[in-house]
Amino acid sequence: MFDFFLDGDISLVISTEILLEYEEKFQIFWGEEVIQNLPGILPTAENVHRQDIFYFFNLVVGDEDDNKFSDTYLASGADYLVSNDSK
Repeated sequence: MFDFFLDGDISLVISTEILLEYEEKFQIFWGEEVIQNLPGILPTAENVHRQDIFYFFNLVVGDEDDNKFSDTYLASGADYLVSNDSK
């Protein structure tokens, strides 16, 4: 899915909380070099849209930390919420 983003085929909607989680996960999977570039790429890419969250729906029960994704999706009015989370 990330390849579609890199190719400009899809847009991402991120909140500050999502950006922080991406930094954490990217560092685990790809290391420090990738994480050094991530904060400069994601917030400035043309196909990334920042969304501030003002209301917390708390829809995710199994992994409450994932509420940041559903809250951002609902606040942004995005067409899809894509997840690879098995919970």
